Amino acid sequence: MDSAGPTTQRYFNSSKLRRFKHGSTDQLVAENVTHGSDGVFRCAIAGPGSCPFALPKMIQFTFACHFLRSHPKEAEEKGFLEESRAPTKSQPAALGHFVVRTERGFCCRIDPSLTCAYVQKDQVSAQNFTRHFRLAHPALARKHGFYQVLQSHEGRSILNTMVQRSVEKSTADDSEQTSQKRKLTEDDDDSGESSSDVIVLNPGDEKEWMNTPSDDPSEYCRLCFSVARRSKPIFSGPQDTGSSCAALIEECTGVRLAAGEDYPAAICHECSEKLHDIKCFRTVCETLNRVVCRNRAASRSKTPETVAPPSSPPPLVPIEMPVANLTCDEELTIENEDDDEDYVVQLSDSDDDDEEEAVDDTPQESSSTAVEETGGEDLPYIALQDDWFCCKQCNQIHHTLDVMVDHLHNYHSELGFFVKAKPAAPQVNKKKYKKSKPRTVATPVEYQEVVIADKTYFKCNDCDTLVSQKGNMARHERCYHKEGSEQKPRLYCRVAECYQNFMDRMGLTRHLKLQHSYDSIEEAMALQLHHEVEIL
Repeated sequence: MDSAGPTTQRYFNSSKLRRFKHGSTDQLVAENVTHGSDGVFRCAIAGPGSCPFALPKMIQFTFACHFLRSHPKEAEEKGFLEESRAPTKSQPAALGHFVVRTERGFCCRIDPSLTCAYVQKDQVSAQNFTRHFRLAHPALARKHGFYQVLQSHEGRSILNTMVQRSVEKSTADDSEQTSQKRKLTEDDDDSGESSSDVIVLNPGDEKEWMNTPSDDPSEYCRLCFSVARRSKPIFSGPQDTGSSCAALIEECTGVRLAAGEDYPAAICHECSEKLHDIKCFRTVCETLNRVVCRNRAASRSKTPETVAPPSSPPPLVPIEMPVANLTCDEELTIENEDDDEDYVVQLSDSDDDDEEEAVDDTPQESSSTAVEETGGEDLPYIALQDDWFCCKQCNQIHHTLDVMVDHLHNYHSELGFFVKAKPAAPQVNKKKYKKSKPRTVATPVEYQEVVIADKTYFKCNDCDTLVSQKGNMARHERCYHKEGSEQKPRLYCRVAECYQNFMDRMGLTRHLKLQHSYDSIEEAMALQLHHEVEIL
């Protein structure tokens, strides 16, 4: 059954209760509740005994809700409802007229002719009901005032501004005169107020902006005319001729500033960051361009070129061959047709062995050391200050002279200046390894297996000792049967007509238990002593 109207309205009025953190509601509830001798708390807002509502313990919020539902007039008079501090504007219709409480919960009934399926269970939210009215029943929500329309002067001005901007945007796409208009950029990072401090101009708009933002140059940015942004001075004084900021501005923009004329000019933080970005970007571009040029030159030098054979061979350079590579008597002759000079190196066996050893011990000069002795002006590389070497042909940098010589030999062999010498044969010291003695493999020893009470034992080949693990037999043989080692004393069975001996007490105990039915050695010795006394 649907219960319309007042009950639902009183339920929504409970949201107007004063908050418990102020402590006012607790005091009001305590003044309108009586505590009987039976320990029960009863409602007394309309007078003692007028209301049968009672609780076994004091719950302020439950009593307050009861006052609003069952005694709305008395609750309003007692001060359980907040007073409106300001005159309310035109409010929408009461939400309780369009919400009914059923067995399922609180249901929507804004349209009497339609049964809406929207339901809120236990917790009821007026805001959610209002949102549902606007989405599911827009016409009825507008009729009953659940839509808030901008009716003030401020609201109308906002709408007019939005309409005007949309019209200007549509006309700017179709008209060619928009290029002569100025564009303003709002910057709210440094100041809370919106300000059009950055101006984007076309070259034809100089006449419209002949005036500076201020007569004081320190109040605006010298580059972008920004007023609201944070700025810093470009020059430290009228005599500052070495300003790094002015040099950066001239390098990036071409605008030359002088301390005597432009002091106290300032530059904003954004323009300073842009100048540094431009400088870094230019440096990166130049560096990457040099890398591309070097790789291109290297790839060209690697590609074989079809060139007509020369009429005369290129001049040869004497090769410094190490003495260790020549092993016989021979004459090495290098002829140069252009200079008409002969270089002959003669080797003979007339030298003594001592001289040969002295030659072998002297350090051999490489091609790189020979290059160092030549003049620096004729070299195809540049020696840098940090011990690096730069190629004059392709600008490649190498960290050692040997690597530079290899580079010139591999990529610039057409110069005919460097010839890479063959390295001397490395001397390998062969170590003599002694032949290892052949290893003797021990043959496994077989032992007799004895099964006692479903358990397998291994019997020694020299005595009657039984071992449960085969690995313990080696220790047994070393202690009792190996020659040259200290032998441990043996234990003999003293039972009549039994001559077996054992190596440990455990073996003798096992023998007495299995063969003679004795539980321990002491019992066997006692019986044996008694038997000897009887004989005597």
